[in-house]
Amino acid sequence: TIVEACAEAASQRFYLNMAKAIDRHGGSTLEGRLVRAAVFVTQARQVVEPELYFDQEEVNLMMTKNAATLLKECADFLAPYVTAAKLTGEVRADLNLPSATEWFARMLFSLFTTPSPTIDMRDDDAVAEFVRAYAVNGFVGDRSRRR
Repeated sequence: TIVEACAEAASQRFYLNMAKAIDRHGGSTLEGRLVRAAVFVTQARQVVEPELYFDQEEVNLMMTKNAATLLKECADFLAPYVTAAKLTGEVRADLNLPSATEWFARMLFSLFTTPSPTIDMRDDDAVAEFVRAYAVNGFVGDRSRRR
């Protein structure tokens, strides 16, 4: 349908723009790239939220109804960045790529859909620090330190 085609075009445009932002401002590390992706997502929310067409209930419905597809698209988008980090040794060699990219895709979804009681999501530096503190820590190092 026309609605589905428009949604697909919007999705492709979103990922193209996020890739540009990551390439321009994400640096050469996975951490920098994931931080930039998170900042981009929160900025995107700020751009669309005041628009007349923005309907929070519709967004929630779409994010729920199409969640598996949207999550897979986002994880697929992130996969080359995490793969490159595996090749350079930035993340551990045994990192499960599908699981890691799904985890971070879920983080991006949350940053877009869920207001924070502690972080000002309009503050790019605050979002960057929040993501930087946790984003890649689970992807590196010794897994034997589990609790």
